[in-house]
Amino acid sequence: MTKDESITLIKTLIDNYNEKKRNGEIYGTMSLSTCAWALNKLLILNNADEKFVVKSKLVEDGNVFSQEILNEILDKGQKYIESLSK
Repeated sequence: MTKDESITLIKTLIDNYNEKKRNGEIYGTMSLSTCAWALNKLLILNNADEKFVVKSKLVEDGNVFSQEILNEILDKGQKYIESLSK
């Protein structure tokens, strides 16, 4: 996967996460977690600066996260995309 393709996928994961969160009556924490885990993994694979990556054993193992960790991953992903525009 090229870096451009990876960035497109990161943006898609952020959009999908936000859409699922808006439809919380349909999608639960597990569904949000899969988007967040993939997003974080792509940031790692893109060699994103450490400030954009959540490093913890739970996250690396792909376990269900708390809403706080999910929000942190999404926030860091959005900031990473913004940093590429500068």
